[in-house]
Amino acid sequence: MFKFVMVDASVRGQGIGKEMIRLAVHNAFSDPEAVAVQLNVFPENARAKRCYEGVGFTERHNTPDAFKYKDESWGRCNMIIKRSISG
Repeated sequence: MFKFVMVDASVRGQGIGKEMIRLAVHNAFSDPEAVAVQLNVFPENARAKRCYEGVGFTERHNTPDAFKYKDESWGRCNMIIKRSISG
C-alpha cells in the first residue's frame, strides 16, 4: 500500500510523479510474493488519478464521504495494480 504520494508543486506536470510511482511499483514487484500494490486517492483529485492510471492502476472501489472533518466530507478511491502474468 502506497501512502502519502507527493510531488513538489513546482515540478508537477513534468512526469516526475509518474516515474516515481512506476519505479516504486517495479520495486514492490521485485518481491516474488507481492501480487498487487494499492493506494487511496481523493476522487476529486483528477490529476493524481490520471497519473496513477497512466502507470496502470485501476479503480477498485469508491467510498463517498469516507472522511469527515468539521463540516466537510471527502471520498476515498481505492486503486490497484496487479502483477502481470509475465512477471
